[in-house]
Amino acid sequence: MATLRLFDGYEEHQLATPEAQEFVIGRLLEEGDSSDLAWLSTEVGRPALCHWVEQRGSRQLSRRSHRFWQRVFGISGSEPESSRLAREALWPH
Repeated sequence: MATLRLFDGYEEHQLATPEAQEFVIGRLLEEGDSSDLAWLSTEVGRPALCHWVEQRGSRQLSRRSHRFWQRVFGISGSEPESSRLAREALWPH
């Protein structure tokens, strides 16, 4: 797992369990780079990531990251046109 660099003190087999998925998602959304996020999207899928941001994002992400991911996934209420365009550029359908 290329993302292992973000999980100092953990072994890959510890992070590959279903119980660790919530933790892995949070860490990658908070600190991951584009390749980490591409891997996460492939492994978990957009619907699960949207659900995670809605349900756990406010507790496990910084306020800034939580708001960013809400905009990326189009979760929060109305958004300005510029935000919608930025979201679509970052995470195309």
